[in-house]
Amino acid sequence: MAFEEQKAWLEILNKKLDSPIFTAQNYREGKNYRPGFQKIIGKLIPVDHRTIGSNEIVIDLDAKSYAQNYRFAQMIREYLRSQLIPHYCFWSGNKGIHIHIFFESDVNSKDAKKVIKKAVEKNIDIWKELRVEFCKEMLLQSGISLDLFGEGKIIDILKIRWDSINLKSPLIRCCGGANKKVLNDNTIKTNHKTFYDKLPDTKPKDIQYSDVNYPKKVEMFVMSESFVVSVCKRYLDSMDKTTFKELRTIDYKGKWLELPCIQTLLEGTSSGNRGTGARLISIACKLQGLTKTETKSVLKKYVYNCEQIPERFEPEEAYKWADWIFKVEDIFWNCGTCKRLKLCEKSVCEYHKELYKEEKLIFEKGDPIQKIKEVLDLIGAGESNLKLQIFIAFMARFVSPEWFIMIDGPAASGKSFILKNVAWLIGEEGEDWFTYQRMTEASLNRIDPDNWENSVVIIEELQGAKRVVEALRVLISEKQLNLLETVEEKDFDGSKKLVTNEIKHTFKNVLFATCQAEEFDEGDQLKSRGWILNTDVSEDQTKHIMAYKCRSKRGPQYRSWKDNPLSQSLKTWVKHINVNVSIEFPFGDDQDFINLLSSKNLRARRDIDKFHHVIQAITLLRSHLRQSFKDKLGRTVLVSQWEDVKTAIDIFHKSLVATSQGISKTDLTIYKVLATKDINTNFKINDIMELTGLSRDIIYKSISNLKSASFIENLTMPPAPAVYKRTGVVPTSLDFEIDFDSKIKHQKVKIDEFIQWRSNLN
Repeated sequence: MAFEEQKAWLEILNKKLDSPIFTAQNYREGKNYRPGFQKIIGKLIPVDHRTIGSNEIVIDLDAKSYAQNYRFAQMIREYLRSQLIPHYCFWSGNKGIHIHIFFESDVNSKDAKKVIKKAVEKNIDIWKELRVEFCKEMLLQSGISLDLFGEGKIIDILKIRWDSINLKSPLIRCCGGANKKVLNDNTIKTNHKTFYDKLPDTKPKDIQYSDVNYPKKVEMFVMSESFVVSVCKRYLDSMDKTTFKELRTIDYKGKWLELPCIQTLLEGTSSGNRGTGARLISIACKLQGLTKTETKSVLKKYVYNCEQIPERFEPEEAYKWADWIFKVEDIFWNCGTCKRLKLCEKSVCEYHKELYKEEKLIFEKGDPIQKIKEVLDLIGAGESNLKLQIFIAFMARFVSPEWFIMIDGPAASGKSFILKNVAWLIGEEGEDWFTYQRMTEASLNRIDPDNWENSVVIIEELQGAKRVVEALRVLISEKQLNLLETVEEKDFDGSKKLVTNEIKHTFKNVLFATCQAEEFDEGDQLKSRGWILNTDVSEDQTKHIMAYKCRSKRGPQYRSWKDNPLSQSLKTWVKHINVNVSIEFPFGDDQDFINLLSSKNLRARRDIDKFHHVIQAITLLRSHLRQSFKDKLGRTVLVSQWEDVKTAIDIFHKSLVATSQGISKTDLTIYKVLATKDINTNFKINDIMELTGLSRDIIYKSISNLKSASFIENLTMPPAPAVYKRTGVVPTSLDFEIDFDSKIKHQKVKIDEFIQWRSNLN
């Protein structure tokens, strides 16, 4: 009888909830019980856990005692009763109380539907927004502080603010579900979640499966049209104006089932992604105009191709997604899920080409470098070449560079400002780039390498962090960290012991960037892997920045550069360049190319790779202008040309020549001023300031760098004032000439020969 009662309750839920529901049973793991494999509703009995429906609000009260939860529950119920909002209260089987509200919306007017459609096109997760906003309003009206609403707090926001679009529904204990605990004597204590019309004022005890009460029916709370519209308007008002175009919709005329992501899905997928795949295929079928019956026929073939381990994937489970999709009036396509599942093949996707044709037209109508410079010039004032250097270096992350960027300059010279603002153009913070004020060795040990794949990691401060610097040196060079750490583990009987664990992190396509405001004292091993780029510390640049900031205060017409349509278009275009290519240069044996750096400097052995990488990044930005071919393994190969080398030299050569000698371009410029005097001339700081016109703090920093590189020496000992003199070691000249016109004119024959030869290699 108890089984039948829970089964009837699950059937009621199945009819009322708008998204497919999955259920799970407990299994024992040591001294704890956890949910096992999830099955579509109706496949398991008894059920301990179920997923939350997209149109279900679950108030999970989890204070330290039942008495506290009861007090908050009574406050919430008083408000809900006053508003005639149907709700259902359950004791969780321990100290918690769950209040469930099932809702639907009543939207009829054309104006309301227009607002909702606009919000949907801007990628609103409308179910999530409705749950969160309703919950906030309910708590405020109940007299409960929103400080209690959040992750890990008394009212668990994770049961409210979950992803309804991708249906990452959390589990909640089902009515009748068991809460099991293993006691110290190894006996098992069990209570079951049960429904109460009136909550008991003291904690219930010994509720067994046969004693569980279930609601006999579910009444729906109808959210008013005005509330739904207000939530959508609030979302539109607060939405980031830079949302990528992938979140918009287009009237795509092609066949959805022929998109490369759907074609890949139809060949089957792994157990963790089978339901998501069924949902995507159902959406594609509906958008293509198939009937629900025809969609289920497509899904049947998909199910047959899917992995059936560890649990079988039944056709009925996939059909649930079709039933749900065909109930939804307006369906919009979003590439985000396909990208997360690594199904996206942008280079051969007709939808992708149609979606981004405006951006492609802006940046692929000729050479994009000049357009990129236009956008970068909107960021602050001046520093035109530095911003372009950083942007191209950031694009080099896709060729797995074994170096990092070090922005050199005194405090307040704009290092972090430039790094972060250029990073904004390559994508989203927390996805395409990360920024940290400091990083500890312990945090680096525990980072998930997948989070940093294909990203830029900005560390604002490295001074005084010698241990993490050593780990970074290995990470940058080897792209992996092998670590040993001591951790505490518990035996089955609860006793503790210390064990040694080996951690192996492998990183792919990650570029680090940092700032250097003082003398870098954390070891030459890391500094030798850095590409030192300088901020402009001249008085003219200071005047430009002051004027720029003053103009920005004049009114709203001086809007943020991020709101500029060209900035947003660049951010979108860069995000969708096809980076899954190999980039090769047919002229690597050219003597001029080999001599890009002086062989007198030992660091040139490593630094020549930096030049190769920025040439590859420039080729990637110009991929629409470059020849490509498929090698015998089916990989796409882009061919760099002499124009890319010329651009790299124009932008980077002076800074790399300086970096390869352990100094910056500013340091080298100061040295050239000193070199106008006799080799035996002595200099004090004031002398150098007078010769260069630079401030004392800038001079101190550069003198320290030149001294470390052995280009100058201090003739005195503290506390006597420093007196400097040039040594016999002389930096390499910045002068460099290649006859690019001739090389570009005659490159076609060599490129054609290279492609023919290279395409036949394994």
